[in-house]
Amino acid sequence: MERWSTWRQGAPLRTILPTPGRAFYGHGAYTADGSALLAVETALDTHAGLLSVRDPDNFRRVDEFPTFGCEPARLPPARGRKHPGV
Repeated sequence: MERWSTWRQGAPLRTILPTPGRAFYGHGAYTADGSALLAVETALDTHAGLLSVRDPDNFRRVDEFPTFGCEPARLPPARGRKHPGV
């Protein structure tokens, strides 16, 4: 995916672009406390998976972690949870 858009009543509210050289490749979720947006990305040159941590207000990337796999499509659930509420 080249970008994410948030929608309301059929119209985009905001478009979020991935980090240059990457593509969004699956789910995203806010942390349980709302302090960050987590997004799954794939490096287009190596297909390595990354979890980007984004500011919830401006969606800029503030950190990232490897997923230790290629082209991940979803966030793993937090320990003891059924959903990715980390």
